[in-house]
Amino acid sequence: MAPGHGAGGQYPEQLVRLDEFREEHPGILIGHDEFGGWEASIPLHGDGERFLARGDLGQLLDDAREVLAGGDPRANPD
Repeated sequence: MAPGHGAGGQYPEQLVRLDEFREEHPGILIGHDEFGGWEASIPLHGDGERFLARGDLGQLLDDAREVLAGGDPRANPD
């Protein structure tokens, strides 16, 4: 699946958000998963990393920001 499909195809503003997020947080890896959804790997101080997988890029970015701001139970991949 091409980058942006499901986000850029229907919601091109999400790709703008992705670019902005990557500029703000270059250490966080965000990309497509093997099923056409989106995933992020967020390094955490002292806790390893937090992995998020979402079908929607906008939701992934929202949840990643919640983790970076101190956490949220719905953003917890466990």
